[in-house]
Amino acid sequence: MAIVSQQITVGTTIVLLAQGGDDGSSVSITNKGTASMYVGGADVSTSTGYEVVAGSALGADLNAGEKLYGVAAANQLVHILQSGV
Repeated sequence: MAIVSQQITVGTTIVLLAQGGDDGSSVSITNKGTASMYVGGADVSTSTGYEVVAGSALGADLNAGEKLYGVAAANQLVHILQSGV
């Protein structure tokens, strides 16, 4: 198992943030932007997703193969740390 860190821009196009490894994974997502971003499944939107406000973080455990996606109303810098990849 490995630990992976990345910084990505989340904008108006849905983007894959993390995917659970073979034995599952833990992920931490920090919104470093100036506005909210939203996370959820492949159909996440700014009206249905789980809100991650600017400057806050979200931790989640993903089962094997589960995917976490993100979207925002405008570009937001997001830091991701994932273990069990």
